[in-house]
Amino acid sequence: MVRDALGNLQITLNFTKHDEIPGAKSADKPSVPSALAILMIIVLPMLANQVLANQETYTRWGLPDGAKARIGKGVFTDMQLSPDGTRLAIASSTGVWLYDVSTGAEIALITENTALIGRIAFSPDGALLATASGDNTCHVWNVESQKLLSTFKMPDYWIKTLAFMDDGKTLVGEGIIDKISHPLLGGGPWMWDVPKVWMWDASSGKQLKTFTTKLPKFNPFKDVRTSVRVKAFADSDRVIFAFENKDGTISVKDGRTNREIAVLPNPKGEIKAFGFSPDGRMLAAAASRNVHLWDLDTGEQLATFPKRVSNFYGNPAILLFSKDGKTLAVSGLDDIEIWNTDTHSHVATLKNTDGGLWEFVLSVDGATVITINHHGTVDLWSAQTGKHERTLTTGYTNRFTTLAFAHDGKTIASSTGSKIHLWDTSTATERLRMQLPGRIEGVKKHIEPNLRAAVPMERGSQIIGLAFSEYNTPLAAMAYRTTLIAFTVSGKAEIWDVATGEYSTDYALADMPRKGLPGLLAPDLTAVPMPRTRAIYHLFATLFERSGHALYAVAVSPNGEKLAVKNRNDVMEIWDVLTRRRLCTLPGRSPNKSAALASTLAFTPDGEVLAIGEGTDVHLSHTDTGETFAIFSISKEKPNVMDKLQGLFGSQPFDVQVGAVALVRAGKLPVVAASGDKTIYVWNIAKREPITLKEHTSEVCKLAFSPDATFLASGDIGGTIHLWSLPAGHKIATFNPYVSPIKELVFSPDGKTLASTNLHSRFAGTILLWDVPPK
Repeated sequence: MVRDALGNLQITLNFTKHDEIPGAKSADKPSVPSALAILMIIVLPMLANQVLANQETYTRWGLPDGAKARIGKGVFTDMQLSPDGTRLAIASSTGVWLYDVSTGAEIALITENTALIGRIAFSPDGALLATASGDNTCHVWNVESQKLLSTFKMPDYWIKTLAFMDDGKTLVGEGIIDKISHPLLGGGPWMWDVPKVWMWDASSGKQLKTFTTKLPKFNPFKDVRTSVRVKAFADSDRVIFAFENKDGTISVKDGRTNREIAVLPNPKGEIKAFGFSPDGRMLAAAASRNVHLWDLDTGEQLATFPKRVSNFYGNPAILLFSKDGKTLAVSGLDDIEIWNTDTHSHVATLKNTDGGLWEFVLSVDGATVITINHHGTVDLWSAQTGKHERTLTTGYTNRFTTLAFAHDGKTIASSTGSKIHLWDTSTATERLRMQLPGRIEGVKKHIEPNLRAAVPMERGSQIIGLAFSEYNTPLAAMAYRTTLIAFTVSGKAEIWDVATGEYSTDYALADMPRKGLPGLLAPDLTAVPMPRTRAIYHLFATLFERSGHALYAVAVSPNGEKLAVKNRNDVMEIWDVLTRRRLCTLPGRSPNKSAALASTLAFTPDGEVLAIGEGTDVHLSHTDTGETFAIFSISKEKPNVMDKLQGLFGSQPFDVQVGAVALVRAGKLPVVAASGDKTIYVWNIAKREPITLKEHTSEVCKLAFSPDATFLASGDIGGTIHLWSLPAGHKIATFNPYVSPIKELVFSPDGKTLASTNLHSRFAGTILLWDVPPK
C-alpha cells in the first residue's frame, strides 16, 4: 500500500473496532477580574503541565472499559502525510494515530470505527481525513477536533485507493473484484479482474459517478498467470486505467469512453507496480530490474531507471511522484531511489538497513520521505541527500503470538514471528527489541495487491514460547543473570541477556516438525494480518491454529526449565532446557495410531507437573518420570440432533472436548482447570469433584491461574474475559477487550495485573493490561 502527494495509494483492507477517544476542545477565554487573574497566573502553569501529562498518556487512549493501558500501537495498515507536511496519519489495528511531524508527538487516536481502517486520505487543505474500513464504510473526520463529520457505505469491492480531488469535496476510490466463470455456468472456464473507480460527495456520501474497463481473461488450466497489474488515475478532467496485457504490453484506456489512449511496449519483465504523475500525463511502471517512464500524451518512453524491485518472494515496488511531477521515488528491497523526471538523473538513495520497508510517503514538495519499517519504526529522511534525519515514532508490530512476564513484573516480553519485544509495564512503552538470528537477509516481505503478508524468515526461527529465567544458564558468563529464553519451531532455545538485549547462544532441544500448513502457507503464518475478507480471514486463522495443534503440541514451563513436545506420531517428550536432556517419553493415547490426538498442555510454575488435555480427559504427569498420577474428565454428555445441525454451520462443535488447560499449585497440591465448550471445570487434586463455572456464552479458548492460585482468568472466542475467585468459583470481574478470540492470558508475578491479546488482525499488535480486583 502506497500513497503519493495527491493521495494515490495501493493498500490492504481489514477489520477493526474503535472506541471514543478523550480530547479537550479549545475555547475563548472570557475576561476576568484582576483578583482572578492573579489566581489564573498560578493555576495556568499547572493546567499546562496537566495538558503535557495527558499527551504522555496515549497508551490509555481509546481503551476498552476496564483496561488500564495498551502496549503497542497495533498492526500497521496505511500512512499519509498532510499536504502541508505538519501532520502524519498512521492507520493501524487500533485506529488512526495523528502525529506532529516536527516533534514526533502523538496528537490523537481516532478509534470510532467498528472495522479495521485500511485506507486513509487527507483533503488538499489538510482539514479533513477520510478513512475506508473493512466493513465497506467510509468516515470523514475533522483533523483538528477529531469530530466525525459524515459516514457512508462504500461498494462491496476491495477498495485499494482512496483520495480527495483538488476541490476537497469529492472522494475518489479505486477498487477491484475477482470474477470467475465455469463451463456449467456458460462461457468458462475464465478468471479475470474487474477494476472500478467511484466518486462520492464527501459531505453527503452520495455516489456521483462510476467508471470501469475490461481486463484480459485467463484460463486457470492453461495460463501461467490468472491476473494482471492494474492502476487507475482520476481527477476532474480524466479517468485513466493502465494495465498489463497477456503479451506483456501495457494498455492505457480512457475510463470515461473506454477508448484506448496508448499501447506501450513490453518492458521486458512482469510489471510489479504502476504509478501516475499527479496530472496524469506520465506513467511509471516497475518491472523486475528497471523502472520505465512514459509520456501518455505522445506515447514516448522518457526514461529507464535501473532499479531492482523484486526477489524470490516477489516484493513489489512502490512508485510515488511529488506534486509537481519532477521527483519520482521508487522502493525495492530495503532502499529507496530518488530520480529527477526532468533531467532523468539520479538524486539520492535512502538506505534503510533496519528491518525492511513496509511503506513510505513523499512530501508534496518532494523534499522529505517518511518510512515505516518492519520493526514498526517511523523515520524521516532527506530526499535530496538520502540522509536519515530522525526517528519520529515506534511501536507498530505484527500479531503477538506469545507473552511472558519477568519475575519482577516490570517487564513483559512478547514475540511476533522471529522478533522479541521487551515492554516496560509501568509506562507501556518498548524498552528493547531483539531479532532472532538466522533470518533470510534481503527477503523482507511478500505483498500481493490485496494482501499484506508478514516478514518472511527461515521456518525454524518462528518463536512459539518465551520464558524468563534467573537461574544459571548453559553459559558461565551468563550465570545468575536474568535471561530470556525463546523457543522456536525448530526445537532450539535462543538465550538473551535481558539487561543488555545481547544475544547469547542457542542450542537444539528436540527435532520438532514444522508448525502450520504445508507448502506455500508455511512461512510465518502467525503474523499474516491482511486477507481480503473477514470470512476468509476467520477460515485462514482457524485452519492455521487447528492445523498447528493437530500436527503437534508444545508447552514451556513458566520458569523456562522444561519443554514438552508432542510429535506427529502421538508421542510426548519432556526435555530439561538447561541440561538439554530428554527426561521422559509419554506414549500416545490416540485410538488411531496413524494420527495424533489434538492436545493442550500446561505446566505448573515450577515445571514439575504437566497437564495434558486430550479428548475429554486431562492427565497429570510428573515431568521427571512421565508417571501419570491423576486423570480428570469433563462432561461426556453427547450432543443432540440440534447441536449437530448447528455444528454444521460452525456455531457449536460436534463433540465437547478439552479446549484449554491451566495448571498451578495451591500449597503443595496441583490445581487444574480445563474447558469444554462454554463450561470450565476446576479440580483440586485432593477433591475429585470439580467446581463448574458456566458464565461464558462462547467457547472458552484460554485459561490462566494467578501465581497464588486465588484467581482464574478465562477467555472465549467471542472476546470476553471472566475473572473468578478460588476456591469458591465466584465471578468477580468481566472484561470485554474486543469481539475477537482471546489469544493469550498471563498474570503478573504479583497477581495484580492481567495481560491479554486477541487473535484476529483487527485487534492484533497490542497487549491490554487489566487491574485484578482485590479479593
